[in-house]
Amino acid sequence: LLADFKKQYPNSKFYPSIKPGADKIIAYHESAKRDFTTDQKFVANYAQINTLDDLMAEFKGKTVFVDIWATWCGPCKAEFEYGEELEKFLKSKNADMLYISMDKDLADAQWKEMIKYYKLSGNHIRVNPKLLQNLMDKLWDGKGYSIPRYLILKDGKLVNDKALRPSDKDKLYQQISAHL
Repeated sequence: LLADFKKQYPNSKFYPSIKPGADKIIAYHESAKRDFTTDQKFVANYAQINTLDDLMAEFKGKTVFVDIWATWCGPCKAEFEYGEELEKFLKSKNADMLYISMDKDLADAQWKEMIKYYKLSGNHIRVNPKLLQNLMDKLWDGKGYSIPRYLILKDGKLVNDKALRPSDKDKLYQQISAHL
């Protein structure tokens, strides 16, 4: 489509403005065709994980940084820009990453595409209705939710329910290090 536009309007002053956006769309669709990397893992039996306690039990013996996000959340996606540096830090400390998507079943394909596009290495789960309600009750007093939200788990227990954002870099790394 962009090539057709360029061909039909070779001297358009709008081309430089629309090309970066078009390039992002093309990259998104290309990434959706790729397979998941070996670093992108999905929590098994997500339909049976109905509480944060159930989910934390999957990570006993580990320190885990948790990113609660959704495909429709712009601020969530903006924080992914800092993911590669965070991933290196976590690996150097033998800590894990867990992404919890608040998306409904209808967004399953888009959720998986975004994991690929943003190169989100780590563990992934999309909430089922019971887990969604449990998270809202436990983290937001049952009054809906606001994301992004970050947590730190240690040995299967919640040790920080208001961790800093990945963009806070060194301050976040100090916060995580305090729980290693």
